[in-house]
Order: sequence, then C-alpha cells, then structure tokens
Amino acid sequence: MVFDNSILKSSFKVQCAGVEQFGNEYRRVKTLLTNNPILVDMIKEQETTYSLVDLHNQINISYCEKFITFIDNILNTMSFEYSRILENEFFTNTDSNWWYGIYSKSTFYRLKKKAMTLFLTYVI
Repeated sequence: MVFDNSILKSSFKVQCAGVEQFGNEYRRVKTLLTNNPILVDMIKEQETTYSLVDLHNQINISYCEKFITFIDNILNTMSFEYSRILENEFFTNTDSNWWYGIYSKSTFYRLKKKAMTLFLTYVI
C-alpha cells in the first residue's frame, strides 16, 4: 500500500477506500496471527496436507506483528473519538449503524473525515 500526499486532497470516497485497504489488511493479519498456533499444531501432526504447510510457510509472523503494532500505535495516539470511529468503521467487523444514537449524521461524517485525514497523514 503506497500512498502519496495527493490522497489527503482527495474526496471523502477516495480517502475511505485508502483507509479501508489498511482495515482489510489489519483484519487479515489479525486473523493470521490468531490462527497461527492452530496451523502449527496441524502441521506437526503426521498426516498433514501439503496446502497447510504452504500456507504456514507463507505467513510472515514478524510482518504481522509489526503491522498490528503500527496500526494500534496510530490509533492509540489519536483522540478517543477519532480512534473509535476508525476502529468501528474500518478495523473491526462492527455493525455499520454502530454510531446511531451517538452522533448526528453530520457530526459523524465530519469526525470521520477528520479521523481519516489524520490517519492517512500518519501512514504516508
């Protein structure tokens, strides 16, 4: 994922897509880290299927840990409002209507735009 400063001047939709890429990778990596002990145990069994061995060999644990730490550090440096919006919108599998009753529509989208811009500033 390579971005340049032009994404900061892009539309709301383009910024959403950029942050969504990080969210998809974050969820993928988190799943790999969570399931890695299961894969290791399955591979140690005598009758291991070849595809499991290949899958385990393709998982770079160091990359996974560093990526999770990188994203978590960014979210932890942001204000509570911004990190809550980004986590619920992009980094977890939360209901898309989670913000109803917390924010008005205009406030939510205003905060989401600021949160995405700040996040993208950190990752560029």
